[in-house]
Amino acid sequence: MANAFVTVLGEVPGPSVLRPLPHEHLFVDFLGPHDPGYMRVDRNAVEDACTERLHDLAKDGADLLIDWTCLGVGRDVPLLAAVSQRSGVPIMCATGIYGDLIPPALAGSSVDELAALFERELAEGIDGGTGRAGFVKIAVRGDAPSALERVVHRAAARSARASGCAIGLHSISGRSTSSVADALEQEGFDLRRLVWAHAQYAMPADHAALAQRGVMIQFDGFSGLADPDVLPDPEGTVLASIQALVASGHTDRVLVSTDATVVVNPPSSQYAADHRYLYRTFADRLRELLGDDGAATILRHNVALAFAR
Repeated sequence: MANAFVTVLGEVPGPSVLRPLPHEHLFVDFLGPHDPGYMRVDRNAVEDACTERLHDLAKDGADLLIDWTCLGVGRDVPLLAAVSQRSGVPIMCATGIYGDLIPPALAGSSVDELAALFERELAEGIDGGTGRAGFVKIAVRGDAPSALERVVHRAAARSARASGCAIGLHSISGRSTSSVADALEQEGFDLRRLVWAHAQYAMPADHAALAQRGVMIQFDGFSGLADPDVLPDPEGTVLASIQALVASGHTDRVLVSTDATVVVNPPSSQYAADHRYLYRTFADRLRELLGDDGAATILRHNVALAFAR
């Protein structure tokens, strides 16, 4: 197991974490930082709802939640700290920027300026507080990285390389993920610390090719994907993809999580994934497929491999 997870309330030893949730959200704001309604919510109600959900997850043994909400989509570190304090569940938060949703105060920032911000949040604290980010979140929102996204990606690589942390990538395309991986490598980033989220939308050949390069292949959100035009059998598709990676010798490159939320602004953007699905339902399916040791590798060991420092 790796050394320690950096959470908003301090470090948690890697070996002590038994049931992590490696890609989740508590509060997300999809309006974006340029919308006048951005972050206009009842924070007390949000805190209560998130605390209640974590209390429920704790009953299932969940002992770490990695929150992928970053700058541009409603990251609120004081909220996460309060929820973690009240629930007793450690929470890791992200630095980084979601795609090209750059906050107005950071508009026009250079690669070096963004890298310095990300590195400061990883090493010292966020917004003058003591809570540190545990990893860097980036995204590709279209078919290929935009010019602004490429600036963010390069900054993420420099800051993550300096701090020894992971980069979490939102991407639904194998081609765009490969393009980002190329750019990160050019900045000297070790692809073994890259977590590709939403890999279930890509082809098995993409999974194999990127796993061969060292990338962590993460399948998530499938507890709520019911659109037959997207994934007619979400759970079956994910299990088949995992089985293919395991068969090709890449068990140590697989992650699973639910990519669920508690509160979304606006409420119409809420999606159906459920945090509780991972350990109440899917973990048993994984054990049936891979046995106890194989399931433990994916559910626990690989999370520390990817996210602990």
